[in-house]
Amino acid sequence: MVEVVSRIAPLGPVLVGLSDEGTNPRQAPHNCECCTGSFRDALAAFNRTQDPSGLRALSCDCRQRWLAEVGHDP
Repeated sequence: MVEVVSRIAPLGPVLVGLSDEGTNPRQAPHNCECCTGSFRDALAAFNRTQDPSGLRALSCDCRQRWLAEVGHDP
């Protein structure tokens, strides 16, 4: 979700659905147990400000696993 929002933010306003909008918790944006909270906080801040810089600053070791899953070489 962070990657998508970071790329499309310049195109216009984007609102990321989080579980507090009635989304099924299993469908809400999530990462590993270490970083899900900080990523969700950053997505909520983005919803308020529409500034993707906080999203781009996020990092976690699980990113390498994600890159492998989406077919990018880590």
